[in-house]
Amino acid sequence: MKERDDRIDHIKAVLVSFVAAIHVLAAHETAGTATPFMRAIRIVLYLVSIPLFFAVSGWLSRPQPIYQYYRKKFVRVLVPFYIFSALKLLYGTVVSARYAHAETLVGRLLDAFIFGRLYWFAYAIFVVLAIAPLLWRLRTRMLFVALAASVGLSCVEEYLPSAFQLKAVAALLPYFILGMLVRRIWPCFAFVPLRKTVSNMPSRALAFTGRNAWAIMFLDAFFKAFLVQIMPQRAMAPLVICLDLLLCAATCRFLSHLPGHRFLGVSK
Repeated sequence: MKERDDRIDHIKAVLVSFVAAIHVLAAHETAGTATPFMRAIRIVLYLVSIPLFFAVSGWLSRPQPIYQYYRKKFVRVLVPFYIFSALKLLYGTVVSARYAHAETLVGRLLDAFIFGRLYWFAYAIFVVLAIAPLLWRLRTRMLFVALAASVGLSCVEEYLPSAFQLKAVAALLPYFILGMLVRRIWPCFAFVPLRKTVSNMPSRALAFTGRNAWAIMFLDAFFKAFLVQIMPQRAMAPLVICLDLLLCAATCRFLSHLPGHRFLGVSK
C-alpha cells in the first residue's frame, strides 16, 4: 500500500485554516462590524487559498482506473455535499433563514442542489474533478493549450449560466490545470523522496486536519455562525477562528469512529 505523504495534508490544513478565517471575517462584514483591515485580510486570504486548493487538486490528479476514480470522488465529495446541503437547507427552512437564498421551498431546493450556492466550493471542485480524466489523456503541449483555453473561458465567466457553479468552475479551472502542468514539467516536485514524518502531536493534528479538509469546510458553516453570534466583537475574531477549527476537527475525530464516516467526507 502506498504511503501517504503528510506534507500534502499539512498544506491542505493551512489552506482550510485560511478558508475558516475567510468565513469568520465575511460574517463580520455581513454584520457590519468589519474594519477595512479585516476586509483586506479576507480578500488576500481568498486570493491565496481558493486558487491554491484547486492547484493542489490538479497536482494530485493523475491517471487511474476510471470507475474507482469516479466512485471515490462521488463518495468523498458529492455525497457529503448533498448531505450537508440538506442539513443547511433544513436549518434555513425550519430554524432560521440565515442560509436561505430564495423565498420558496422549490427555489431553495434549486439553490442547494442545482446551483450549489450553499457549498459552492465543493460543487465547483467536483465538476472540475469530473472532467479531469479528459485532461489526463492530453500530452503536455496540449495541456498548455487547455490552460490557455481555460484562461480564455475564465474571461467570459460572467456570461455562463449559474447552474452547477459553472462560473466558479470557469474562474478556477486554470489553477487546476496549472497544478497538473507543474507535476508534469517539474517531476521533481512529484517524486520528492518521502522523508520520515515527524511523529509528534502538532504534526499528527495538522495531518488529520488536512485529511479532513472537506469535512471541516462543510462543518465550518455551522460552528462559525454559532461562534460569531456568541462572540460578535471584532477583537474576538482570531479566537473565533481558532475555536471554529478546533470544534470542526474535534467533530471530525468523533465522526471518524462511526460507520459510514466517509459519506460525510471524514477520514481517520
